[in-house]
Amino acid sequence: AQGDIDGVFPECGRTNSIVMSEALAKDLRGWLVEPDFASTQRTPLVLDRNQRRLAENQDNTRYRRLRGPAGSGKSLVLAARAARLANEGKSILVATYNITLWHYLRDLIVRELDSPARIRNIQFANFHYWCKRTCYDIGWGERYDALWRRLSEAQSKKHEEEILEAILSVELPNLANEAVQHPEANKFDAILVDEAQDYLPLWWTVLRKSHKPNGEVLFVADATQDVYGTAKAWTDEVMTGAGFTGRWSQLSVSYRLPPKALDMARLFAQTFLPKDAVDLPEPEQGALELYPCNLRWVQCERNAADQVCLREVENLMRQTGTKGLANADITILASDLQSGAEVVKCIESRNVRVVNTFGENNRRQKMGFYMGDARIKATTMHSFKGWESRLLTIYVKEVTDPKSLALIYTGLTRLKRSQNGSWLTVVCSAPRLADFGKRFDEYVLG
Repeated sequence: AQGDIDGVFPECGRTNSIVMSEALAKDLRGWLVEPDFASTQRTPLVLDRNQRRLAENQDNTRYRRLRGPAGSGKSLVLAARAARLANEGKSILVATYNITLWHYLRDLIVRELDSPARIRNIQFANFHYWCKRTCYDIGWGERYDALWRRLSEAQSKKHEEEILEAILSVELPNLANEAVQHPEANKFDAILVDEAQDYLPLWWTVLRKSHKPNGEVLFVADATQDVYGTAKAWTDEVMTGAGFTGRWSQLSVSYRLPPKALDMARLFAQTFLPKDAVDLPEPEQGALELYPCNLRWVQCERNAADQVCLREVENLMRQTGTKGLANADITILASDLQSGAEVVKCIESRNVRVVNTFGENNRRQKMGFYMGDARIKATTMHSFKGWESRLLTIYVKEVTDPKSLALIYTGLTRLKRSQNGSWLTVVCSAPRLADFGKRFDEYVLG
């Protein structure tokens, strides 16, 4: 609409004229435009020749491991392979570390299925949920529940954290190791693990026992996104003991990131991440002019960060109203639950609805976090691993250790390229990163 929009509605024999301002029209456009996710979901997966070859596994190799940098198509290969096996009637376990990644992988997989019903051949789980299901499937629910009752014995917050760590890292895997060898335990024709660098070797030792004799395994990893500090445990010796031999299959070219954002992500990794753990994405030749993007860095004080994030999201919403973009594609990533909750509270105070994972019932909210939701999205950078968005706002509160730097790299690599443009805004209250922020197209003090 240009200028005021007049609508005429008959009511009780009279004609009433309603005038819509240009500002309101712009706001409505952002909510009425079809989200990028919705249009993408109607198209088959696009894989290059190497990705397609890996997805087809024509040599029928039983144990395969695939690595590559952010945006190189690792999850696409996994999704295409899962769909192909499901179309053949095989049973598949798709395993992740983060719950939210299930939804992203499911959305990819259904684009390659012969029919929607084929999705029933695939079970999605993170490791600890798989442990629970395995125990319950064979009637060991009481033994499983007994582990968690130990938390009531905690005498302090620190003691509770110690008990929880022991349960998740050792005791529950040991129980699942017994359960999976039970004759009634469920077995799969294939196990496909995404973001495998987040798994501990012990977890994989247990999980691999759930595939059938001669079952297939695809192990997908990127050590550069080592946000939990677990990747270093996967030495060559450990990998051999886990069933993997020969070289890794490798993907190198980034098909997700716009070229300018790719350059920034590479520079960040080269500046802040350990040299022996960096697998840098390579640009696609000739893509520079095809995928424009806007890079903005706002350096601010921590006590003002939530208001700055609100302002930047509102600025982005004004962009959507004039450039044919959808507000539902706006995604906010925070480095932790507390700061994310503060940002969401601030945004919702302006009557803008946000689907997020920052509430008290964090697990349930993660289960309900979909890009297909019509609201603005907000979650942690941990939970958005593997995902992508054209309209991204990242809040970096502080830098404390190498894991926090790997997490920021992960956030920077979530931007999705588009011929219609992409927008990345970083709101940063960590002084250590201020000089790096000056490399962005726009650098402002908030």
